[in-house]
Amino acid sequence: MRIAKLIGSVGILIIMVSCLVTSIHPLYTGQDSIYKPELEGTWYNEEEKSQLTFEKSDKNTYTMIYTEKETSGQFKVSMVKLDTNLFLDIYPQQFSEKNEFLKLHFIPAHSFAQIWIEQNNLRLAILNYQWLKENVEKGKIKISHEIEDDSIILTASTAELQKFIKKYAGTPDVFPEPITYTRQTEATPNIHK
Repeated sequence: MRIAKLIGSVGILIIMVSCLVTSIHPLYTGQDSIYKPELEGTWYNEEEKSQLTFEKSDKNTYTMIYTEKETSGQFKVSMVKLDTNLFLDIYPQQFSEKNEFLKLHFIPAHSFAQIWIEQNNLRLAILNYQWLKENVEKGKIKISHEIEDDSIILTASTAELQKFIKKYAGTPDVFPEPITYTRQTEATPNIHK
């Protein structure tokens, strides 16, 4: 749970799921990472009172700021195209804990979400932790991992991760009901109120 708590402490989408599947390796190589300008901008979710802001960072990466109420966290995000499906590889960039010794004990990790960009809507489905946990425990899923404090941390190589994600992309149990964000306009409510 330590990695999930680290990521949760900076606000990443953990509110959407009970736990977060994390990985020590990314989902992309230099060849799989792509850039789509339509992702840039600010996206708002009224129900969650949260927003995602994407800015181009370099050739194929974005800086993402996740904001919920008065808290925010900064992440490096790479968009990955596997077959015809799009995914985000999300990696924390800042950890706001003021205790320096405590910060030294946390290891940042990657998390993955399948995404769909449809004009003014961004739909995002995070890899289902409960599904993975149950299927790993039953021996139905064979992917390199470690279990730490009841959390699954994927240790699979990028190639193994891609094979796994390609196999299950679009499967409702694996990437459950997406959360929809709407492109923010001047009329969008201010989440800081």
